[in-house]
Amino acid sequence: MKGKCILYVQHAGAMGGSVVSLRELVLDAVQQQYRCVVACPNQEIADVYRAIGAEAFVTPIMGFNHNTALFYKATVLDILRFIKMLLMTRISFWKMRKIVKAVRPDIVHLNSSVLILYALFFRRFSIPVIYHVRENVVQGYFGWRKSFIRKAANKWAAAIIYISEYEFELLGTDLGKSTVIYNYVHEHAFQQDAEADNRPVADQQFKIVILGGLFNLKGGKTILESLMRAPSEVELLVLGGVDPREKGAELSALESKTYFAEIVALLNRPEVGDRVKFYGRVSNPAKYISRANALLFWAAAPHFPRPVFEAWLLEKPVLYYNPLFKNPIINERNVSVVQENTPDALAKCIQALPGSSFTSAETIAANYAVAKANFTEQNFLKIDAIYRQHLSPE
Repeated sequence: MKGKCILYVQHAGAMGGSVVSLRELVLDAVQQQYRCVVACPNQEIADVYRAIGAEAFVTPIMGFNHNTALFYKATVLDILRFIKMLLMTRISFWKMRKIVKAVRPDIVHLNSSVLILYALFFRRFSIPVIYHVRENVVQGYFGWRKSFIRKAANKWAAAIIYISEYEFELLGTDLGKSTVIYNYVHEHAFQQDAEADNRPVADQQFKIVILGGLFNLKGGKTILESLMRAPSEVELLVLGGVDPREKGAELSALESKTYFAEIVALLNRPEVGDRVKFYGRVSNPAKYISRANALLFWAAAPHFPRPVFEAWLLEKPVLYYNPLFKNPIINERNVSVVQENTPDALAKCIQALPGSSFTSAETIAANYAVAKANFTEQNFLKIDAIYRQHLSPE
């Protein structure tokens, strides 16, 4: 609806799936002539959205984390962190009030389940809130926080969007308010990104790309150990993380000293380190997926497999380890499922992949069709319908 203002609240402070997914959504909203304003935690993220025609405000944004990636545990340190989060949220509300008064949004789109407290804040202004659940909300110790999130979403949100059926199953909000809409990319632009600077590769290496660095949740140690068992021509392209031998702060900040030392030791072995290339955080993963022979998606905790659909759009086979995540689309017929979290199991799948049914023209074409039907810009029409339902007429 031309001229209507949507305020998006983006919690993430670094390039990743959340930032990219919202970028695709905001781009479509801008093209539909909505006035799009994004509140985000730093200048780097603000620039992402300004580049596509949105306005952006940098402001503190706090997350009520209770998901498989992060939740507050029953430790003194985490209790103090939880208290700090609540105090900082009050400060965030005070600054967010200034943004609300400046832009007068017609609707608010909260881009993460961790922003549930902001639903209450915006309801005080009688602004319809769209609550976008991108994470797997966990049970916790007694289920009290999960119950709070569910009840708060049911009470304060005008509509609730889940990025897959599994997130909906876990949180279980009211059916009448809830809908599943997958993350998506703009197919043509995504494929153009893949073709950009996509120079022919002269060597005969079998390149496997991973996203998310070498963190434990992303299977870093298992993946590196599998290289010692995989065929010698296998090469690993690492997106979303830097070489910890050169810049170790990123990995050591989130992992134990033991894990960090094990990763560095593996990389220092020539049969491993010489076959790993790091590219850091990139804004156009399509280019690197396109250069690879296959994509490896690894999630020790359940996670929406966005890169799988991206690989399918680029006609790449997928190695897949995500045992705790349920999805009606991804199965053993269209991805090579790694059955165990072991180097041997992964190496076996890597060795069997070339020439398997997963690389056949029939499977590649079928996967492309599935991705096109579920993971492209037509999904915006479903979100736009929700906007229009809750926007007041001119």
